[in-house]
Amino acid sequence: MNLTGISHRFYVSCTVKNGSLPLARSLHTTHISSDFFSWFKARKAEENEAKVPTKATTELIKEIESGKKSKSVANTQKLKLTSENFIGKEPGQLDRAEHQRLVREAKFNNWISKDIVSSERRLDELLIESYNESYPGDKISASSDAKLDAKFPDLVTKFKFTKFLQAKSGCMISDYKLTILNRPSQYKEFFMDEILSGKQARYKEAEPHAIHLTQERFSSPNIYVVPDVDVKSQNKNYRKIMQEVRLSEAEISRRAMEDAARS
Repeated sequence: MNLTGISHRFYVSCTVKNGSLPLARSLHTTHISSDFFSWFKARKAEENEAKVPTKATTELIKEIESGKKSKSVANTQKLKLTSENFIGKEPGQLDRAEHQRLVREAKFNNWISKDIVSSERRLDELLIESYNESYPGDKISASSDAKLDAKFPDLVTKFKFTKFLQAKSGCMISDYKLTILNRPSQYKEFFMDEILSGKQARYKEAEPHAIHLTQERFSSPNIYVVPDVDVKSQNKNYRKIMQEVRLSEAEISRRAMEDAARS
């Protein structure tokens, strides 16, 4: 004999044979199955939901003109997660022109000059200005002053001198050089050897150990060193050659069209 009980949540199946104890027992779960009338019940519940009361336009205008404050009813409507229900734009959706405007108006490294020092005379002037800025109570007027050979009294003075010199000269000084340079006069030696000599301008991060040879390093008459051509000059020469090629091709095409028209 099989007895089966069915509910919304589960049903139990038991098997009894010849009045003896159950030989098998199983517990099964299933989803709630709504009957046909449950659809009408759900529709009725939606219709009975509290609706947001609305006021006539004339009534709202009168309240605004009179300054009367009416108690607002909380809005129970829920917005769907659709694009039209969101305010604003994602950062990636901003216009390209807006991005360019923001980048153009942003200030990067405004503290450092764009003009790089290019002469020893200008370097001496910057050394004097940097010293007078870092030592408010002790002024100098010549780059040959013995005070430039004295060590910095403290790190604060050294940092002020270095930052002012970097800002005015347009050249950055590495942390390593900042550590080993202890006198203002040593900064001049550094600028003469690394900046004004053009050594730092030839430095490439991709080729940190590159060797730069010059004709002055060799006294033998049978050694000739081909001078280096910087990338800027190479690109300029390339553009000039390509422009001449385009003009030559245009002239050839023009003559060919004239010959074809005459024939």
